[in-house]
Amino acid sequence: MRIVTALVLIAAGSWGMVHTRPGATEQYLFVWAGDQARTSPDFLAVIDFDPDSSRYGEVMTTRRLPGPGATGNEPHHVGLSRDGRTLALGGLLSVLKGQDEIFFYDVSRPASPRFISSANPPESSITDEFYPIPGGGFLVTMMGGAEGHHPGRVVEFDSQLRLVAEHPARPPDDGFNPHGISVSPDRDLMVTSDFICPSTTLHAVPGNLDLRGSIRVWTLHNRKIVKTIPIPGAGGTIDVKLIPRDRHARAYTAGMVDDKLYLVDNPRRNGPGGVRLREHREGRLAPVDPHDRGWQPDVHHPECGRQGSRCSIPRIRKIPSCSRSSIWAPVPGRTTWR
Repeated sequence: MRIVTALVLIAAGSWGMVHTRPGATEQYLFVWAGDQARTSPDFLAVIDFDPDSSRYGEVMTTRRLPGPGATGNEPHHVGLSRDGRTLALGGLLSVLKGQDEIFFYDVSRPASPRFISSANPPESSITDEFYPIPGGGFLVTMMGGAEGHHPGRVVEFDSQLRLVAEHPARPPDDGFNPHGISVSPDRDLMVTSDFICPSTTLHAVPGNLDLRGSIRVWTLHNRKIVKTIPIPGAGGTIDVKLIPRDRHARAYTAGMVDDKLYLVDNPRRNGPGGVRLREHREGRLAPVDPHDRGWQPDVHHPECGRQGSRCSIPRIRKIPSCSRSSIWAPVPGRTTWR
């Protein structure tokens, strides 16, 4: 069996912002993987990730998906619950075989995961990113509709891993194919980014790829889209992240085709949102607030760059745009990154 590793999750009770105890270090590596021939079941592997362990780097155990829908899911994103006890796994192409797309494991004993259940949301497909909800459960971006086209949905599971809803009830018809997701509960704010119409990636579908370029702004408490910020020419806004501790509640996204980094100005502000363009340069990223020169990024936050990494802010000039949002570009001759 030839193994293809789809995605790696570092967890010792931690993933992204999740920690089961203060100061916890990563001791386990969860690998959600599949058989390239798609004949053997997809599986979850647990690797010893404790650098002080004599078995560091060794596979501790594997757990195959059970049931008839265990193969050909194309393992993709994963997510760990806030309490570090539940691991969610997504099958990118499960829809092609008409099988469950989201799988849940109990990892309260990380070295011995236990399969809990699986789900197949009826109105959506193409599982992408997971956001662990405080108090339990997940929000999951599903990039496609029931048949892999558009519109997609953001699916919600409660703390008992029961399907709550597929948001919104009436999705936009202007290319709503969510991939990236970022949430700020304190601001009652969620943003998602549209990436691509999944069905256009299939050989059986004629024509070119239908790439998206837009950010959706949501109110978190009622899971409603309140604004769409188009980014013409971005060619696939695959991810979006709110800047941690930014008093202006701004976010970053990137265009896959145009290779540009965009700063989304205060998406919650009434009226059209602004989008500033950043040229790509070598180096790591940490945000700097152009409105407050004394502000420093939270370098300890997992979504920021390492300490010492900086992002300089050039002078900005506004250029006309046909969309409701304003598109911003750097003044020629200024270095964007340092």
